[in-house]
Amino acid sequence: MNNAVTVVEPGTTKLSVLACRKAQNDSLKLIGLGQVGYSGVHKDGWKSGKMLYHAFSAALAQAQKMAGYKFSQCILGIPNEFCGLVRNSGKITLNRPVSKQDILELRKLASTYSLPAPWEISKVIYDVYLADGRPVDNPVGISCNILELHASIICIHTDFVRQMTKVLNSLNLQVKKWIPVPLACGEVLLTKEEKE
Repeated sequence: MNNAVTVVEPGTTKLSVLACRKAQNDSLKLIGLGQVGYSGVHKDGWKSGKMLYHAFSAALAQAQKMAGYKFSQCILGIPNEFCGLVRNSGKITLNRPVSKQDILELRKLASTYSLPAPWEISKVIYDVYLADGRPVDNPVGISCNILELHASIICIHTDFVRQMTKVLNSLNLQVKKWIPVPLACGEVLLTKEEKE
């Protein structure tokens, strides 16, 4: 189904599989749901491929039966304890008009952050630029002494993502993408103004 979205969300005490269909107004309608209680992903429970396989298999079967079709791909939700948010910033001194190259350099500074393995940066969300402390949307061409940019860096635990992907692939389900659950909730529930 081209307009269908399947989401797998390994929670602390239960595993959920949601199948939704996109409506004409871009809203989502739930067409399939599977939920299975399990020992969860907290601590080292997520490392048990056998436990995950059985939980995923049961939840997928429930959701597929309700939706009336077999899933071939999904979006993997990353629970809170396996994703994180780091605030970072970059600052450059100019004393001249801002160039496109300055913007690229500043974005690189704001998005660079050292993380311990197995954590990696998955996405960077930039705030507005500050030209001498004043917020500006596009500072190119503006003369200023100091240009700053703050960023929210979203991090994920790559070992967790690899293990979940491995188990889902063994069930013939391709992981199309993964997204931190808190970010997914914001994307679905908040209006454009609230996101800003």
